[in-house]
Amino acid sequence: MSLAMPSPRASRATADLAPEIVSRLVRGGLVVLGGVIVVAGVIIAPLPGPGASR
Repeated sequence: MSLAMPSPRASRATADLAPEIVSRLVRGGLVVLGGVIVVAGVIIAPLPGPGASR
C-alpha cells in the first residue's frame, strides 16, 4: 500500500518548484528593470534642465 501512495518528499519537491521558478523570474525582471532605470539615468543626465534655455 505504501507504494501506491505518493511520497511526501517527491510531492513537496514538485510543489516547491513552481514558487522557485516564479521567484527567479520576478528577481530577473527586477534586475532588468533596475538596469533600464540606470541606463535611462545615464542617457538623461547630460540633457539641459527645464530652465536652461533662458
